[in-house]
Amino acid sequence: MNSPLRNASDLRSPEGDERLRLVGAIGAVLGQTVGTLENTVSRITELTVLKQKGSAGSDLVVALQEFDRLQQEFATLGQLLERLHAVDASAPRLGADELLSAVTIAALKSRLSAAFSDPLQDELGHQPDDQVF
Repeated sequence: MNSPLRNASDLRSPEGDERLRLVGAIGAVLGQTVGTLENTVSRITELTVLKQKGSAGSDLVVALQEFDRLQQEFATLGQLLERLHAVDASAPRLGADELLSAVTIAALKSRLSAAFSDPLQDELGHQPDDQVF
């Protein structure tokens, strides 16, 4: 059973290094998701204005579906952070592989894996599986 990280010296351990890299990866992907959310909200606003003028029906549905997917990504990222924190000292600490394997959204899992593997990647850059509307 892994022990929880208790202080700054624990962060220098191999487990602490993996956890810091995972938190960094989650932070990078969270930044990407926030950027996509901003774009989606802007698109929904534009489409709503167009809808009032009589066009954009299917585009609005697609934008709303994207909005729903973003909500799912935020919920998943929040769950990962909660599991990573795991305040209960008696609970086993999960490693990055176990935490990432629990992610069911394929594009999110891919972005997290890429960010975890390369902590220096541009957090604002689009990944190949991102859809830009």
